[in-house]
Amino acid sequence: AEELERARQGKLTRLIMQGESSSARASGLAADMHLRGRTSTLEEIAAEIRAVNLEQINDWLARQELPEPTIVTLGPEGNGTEA
Repeated sequence: AEELERARQGKLTRLIMQGESSSARASGLAADMHLRGRTSTLEEIAAEIRAVNLEQINDWLARQELPEPTIVTLGPEGNGTEA
């Protein structure tokens, strides 16, 4: 819960900073129109951020299919091909 609150505060801080930049706000409005078919006020977006809870996040994560992990090594040693 503490991590969620830190993440929420970070997102809200970025939202406030975005609202003070006209180019960032214009980009956000364009994205809203494209994705939602309407624009959202900063207050609406902040309310949506505040409404997210840990159970919703965990439910969403449980529904996601994770791909098979890939392991990458660099260099001649430790790649599992030594005889």
